[in-house]
Amino acid sequence: MVHENPVIEGIGVIYKNTDINGQVKGYSSTVHIHRKKPELVWEGKIHERVVNKNTGTITIPPFSVYVLHHGYADLKTQLCKAKRNLKLIFGELRGLKSNQKEYYLNIFYVLQSYLILSADKNGKKYLRKSLRYINKFLENKDIIENDSTFKIHFYAYASQIYKRLNQTDKAIELIDEGLKLKEFYPDFHYLKYEIYKERKEMEKAIEEGIKFLQSVDRYGNKVITDYVFMKDNVLNELVNMINLEEIKEEIIQKIKEIYKKHRGLYINRLLFYLIKDKSRKEAEKIILKSAILYNSDQAYADIGLLALENNELEKAKEYFIKALDINPFNTQANKYLYEISIKENNLNKAFEYLKNYVLYSKDTKYLTNLIEVSDKLGFSEFSKKLKERLKNF
Repeated sequence: MVHENPVIEGIGVIYKNTDINGQVKGYSSTVHIHRKKPELVWEGKIHERVVNKNTGTITIPPFSVYVLHHGYADLKTQLCKAKRNLKLIFGELRGLKSNQKEYYLNIFYVLQSYLILSADKNGKKYLRKSLRYINKFLENKDIIENDSTFKIHFYAYASQIYKRLNQTDKAIELIDEGLKLKEFYPDFHYLKYEIYKERKEMEKAIEEGIKFLQSVDRYGNKVITDYVFMKDNVLNELVNMINLEEIKEEIIQKIKEIYKKHRGLYINRLLFYLIKDKSRKEAEKIILKSAILYNSDQAYADIGLLALENNELEKAKEYFIKALDINPFNTQANKYLYEISIKENNLNKAFEYLKNYVLYSKDTKYLTNLIEVSDKLGFSEFSKKLKERLKNF
């Protein structure tokens, strides 16, 4: 396709990193396939980038291929990589002048590496080391264009560092500066949400949590961020927080106004959970539309749970199966289909759903259930292996 169409300058390969449930938790952009042109060169010893040497700009591929990938490097590997990367980055910095754009791109990578190292024991020293580089970047921030991904991520990293150092006023100041560059950027709203939660300023936390879900709906599949994968945690926390607020109905009304103007999967799911007990038909209508419109296994599982709460087993089964058709790794759907199959005395189905649930969720509490079902089905060899495995827990 690329060879036949000269308009296409290149293709990017983006890895969708999934969690154990098959939900995308992060994106990695590591491969750039481009046409062989003399003005295009690779720069950087780490995080290599394609640069047009005539214009000095980083080349972004106009088309992307997405690859599903499960698993992340463990912390030990990440720490080793960060230490290695710092040596290379400092080597590059020594060869650059402080008025060059590349100098500040490397400062960005210094912050990124220091943030990773801060997860190690005694990691706070790396946060303190970061401050020098944050100040250097801020003093010369106009060298980097305002719409640069690096500049936006710099503000996100710098905000994280100040937050971890408990300098939350400075963190909020940097977040607000970042939001001027990119409105509704997920990481900025997530960090504000966490800061206000820590300060026990719950109304502000709820406001930022809602904005975070809006930002996920707007940018979630289009940008690579550190915190977009926290969307389900924030959704669940918000439901609990809002239900405890005296002004709950006022907050729900505000969410309904957002829903009317800016619909999206996570705002829709939030509204669904907040109104399902009082306005079941309205809630079901909202979530069913979301399931169809966004082809969302989570939304189908939401409807299945609502049906299960009302003891509508056939309806629940229908929607949980639709969830698995979209995403076979959905642990919630597998778990509840197991429970429904037990009620229907369908042990073969119960075994398959429970096996998948335990495999994907790693929920060892259900191993005894799996042994019980497999014994009833006469799977003696399988049960024997499970019982051996269970001795290790």
